[in-house]
Amino acid sequence: ETKPASMQTCQQPECASWQAGPWGQCSVTCGQGYQLRAVKCIIGTYMSVVDDNDCNAATRPTDTQDCELPSCH
Repeated sequence: ETKPASMQTCQQPECASWQAGPWGQCSVTCGQGYQLRAVKCIIGTYMSVVDDNDCNAATRPTDTQDCELPSCH
């Protein structure tokens, strides 16, 4: 008798992950403002954009941050 295989390959769906784009320009030319960036949920080798619900909301990177430029005169 031949022994059955102890391992076999299986196809699991690929995990979706967050991808954050570069920060945009500061919203002001002087003083305190904010910057925005695109955050997308992507999946697979071809980086297909999928619904945000497919990614873990708890690990989503922020899409806004404060920025400070020299004060206005």
